[in-house]
Amino acid sequence: MKNLLTALVISVIFWLVSGPEARAAEYNVSIKVFSGEKSIPRQPFSYYIDFNREISPASVKMTITGKKTEIPVYILPVAKYRAKIYFMPPRDMDEDSESDYVLSFASGEWTDRPCGDAAFGKTLVINPNLIPNYSFEQVEKAADRFLTWTGKVSVNHWTLQDFGREFIAFNDLKSTCRVSTKEAFHGVRSLCFTNGKLRKIITGGQEREVLVSGSASLTGYLPLKPDTAYKLCFFVKITTRVDNSMNFQGVGVSLTFLDGDGKPVSNKALFSALYSINALPPENYLNRWVYVEACDVSTPDTRFGHLGIAEKISGVTYIDMLELREIRNCNQPEIIVGKIVDLTPKKPEPVLRRADGTPLK
Repeated sequence: MKNLLTALVISVIFWLVSGPEARAAEYNVSIKVFSGEKSIPRQPFSYYIDFNREISPASVKMTITGKKTEIPVYILPVAKYRAKIYFMPPRDMDEDSESDYVLSFASGEWTDRPCGDAAFGKTLVINPNLIPNYSFEQVEKAADRFLTWTGKVSVNHWTLQDFGREFIAFNDLKSTCRVSTKEAFHGVRSLCFTNGKLRKIITGGQEREVLVSGSASLTGYLPLKPDTAYKLCFFVKITTRVDNSMNFQGVGVSLTFLDGDGKPVSNKALFSALYSINALPPENYLNRWVYVEACDVSTPDTRFGHLGIAEKISGVTYIDMLELREIRNCNQPEIIVGKIVDLTPKKPEPVLRRADGTPLK
C-alpha cells in the first residue's frame, strides 16, 4: 500500500495562471434609459452604481448594446467601490423610446480619483450640493433634550424628532430617529428611523390606527433661485420591514418653496422625492441601497427652500447622501441599472492523475 501511495502522483492542471499574472475578472451591467412622455435632446446623463467589489475605475467602458462603439463616460467615485457615471448618449431621444447600453469593467486597484474621458469631463457642469451635512457626518454630543427626541448624538444643521407631538402621551413608544454608523452609502454615518406597528388612538370619539414615526428637517433655509430646475435625490436602505397595511409605506424627502419672507409660495409650494414599497417584492429593497430622485422647477416668487424627511415604514430604515442641485432642466430620462454579471471564465475542476498520466477516478 505504501508503494502504491508513493507511486501516486497528483498533477493539477489549470487553464488560467495563478499569482500576480492572473487574468483580471471581467464584469458587465445592463443600463436601460427611458425617455418617458417627452423627447430629450442630446445632453450628458448620469447614474450611480455600487460595484460591490474592488474594480479598476480606469477599466470602465460603456457601449451601445450589440455594438462595439464606445460612448464617452466620466467616472466620479463617491465612496469605496461606488461611483457616479456620467455619459453622453449618441443622439437625441424620441418620446416613449428606450436606449440600451452595456457598462463593462474589470477587477483591479480602486482609486478615489475621477477618471474616464478627460475631454468629456471638462464639459460637465456639476453644480454644488445645496444641502449642508448631506451625509450626516458632522455630529456632536447632544446637550439638550426635547419633548420628541431623547438621542445622545445630534446632527449638525438638522433637527431630529422621534415622533410627532400628538403622540407624546403614548406609552412604550418604539419610534426613534438617530444618526447611525451601522449602515452608510457615503462616509461612515447615515440617518436611521425605527418604529413599530400601527397604534390605535381615539380622536373625537372615533378610534383610528396611526403609525408613530420619526422625522428630520434642516434647521435653516436653503437659498434658491426663481424659475429654476432642481433635482432632489437620496439613498434609502431598509433592513427590517413589517407590513403595516397602510396605503403608503415608504419614505420621502420634501422641499418647500418659500418666498422672500420665508412663507410657502402661493402655488406649487412643495415637491418631494418619494419611495414607496407597497407594490414591490422584498428583494427589490431589503438590505440594499436604493436611489430615489425627483425634479421640479421653482416658482417665480421662490427665494428659499426648507427640507424635511418623513417615513411610514414599520421596521428599520436608513437614509443617506441627500442632494439638491440646480440642473439645466427637468427633461431627464429614467435610468435603470441592472445586476452585475460576472463574465470571468471559470477555472475547470482540477484533474488528478497517476504517475503514468491516467486520470485518477
